[in-house]
Amino acid sequence: GNKESVIIKNSGTIQTTAVNTPAINGNGSTDLTITNNSTGFIKSLKKAININSGTNAKIINAGEITSTTGSQAIRANGADLQVTNSGTIKATTTEAIKIESNASDAIITNSGIIYGTTFKTINIIGDNATITNESGGLIQVGEKGTEEATEKNAVIFYDDENDSDDNGTLENYGEITAAVSTVKVAMQNVVINNHSGATITHTDNAGGYAAIQIADDNATITNKGILSGTHANSHSIEIESGVKGTK
Repeated sequence: GNKESVIIKNSGTIQTTAVNTPAINGNGSTDLTITNNSTGFIKSLKKAININSGTNAKIINAGEITSTTGSQAIRANGADLQVTNSGTIKATTTEAIKIESNASDAIITNSGIIYGTTFKTINIIGDNATITNESGGLIQVGEKGTEEATEKNAVIFYDDENDSDDNGTLENYGEITAAVSTVKVAMQNVVINNHSGATITHTDNAGGYAAIQIADDNATITNKGILSGTHANSHSIEIESGVKGTK
């Protein structure tokens, strides 16, 4: 059937308790718009909003979008997803937001809280994604100040096909925090701008970890804020052996 230009406005609760069933399934949709207002809750056990192959979806959240027992509060595998968050997006385990490998041109703008309990709060596998964490915005893994080494990668760019043409951008004006490897770059051509007043912090008290971990070529990092760790042997930026072209 026709799945074009559907508009969903929620100020109540949209919820499913069925296993592996999204609260909102936008698979195959075009120009879907979901507005979750400040009193709104969108919940499922996993994949609360599943865009999958849908294109040009817009998710505007001022309330709460949660996967209550699993991963992926928002999952997308199509083109041109836009997520604007001033509320809370939360995964009880991993991947509050996952942009899959076939996705492209996703834009994530956060002035609220994006939170993962264990690791990979925002997992970018698709090409040309842009994350903007605005002033007052928080992207976090685990509890604030966690020292659990498994609670890592508040943001990860990961190219599962090692495609030299893929790229991604992180603009941080707010706070990004995890125990270890707070921002991990495992994709070529990633640009990270940490602006004045912004922080990227890792909080594990063991040495040998980094706020930004670079594991692929041609990354560009510009810092005007704070990159920090809590241990005397912590690194602000760690570039793995064999990585080329990082600036």
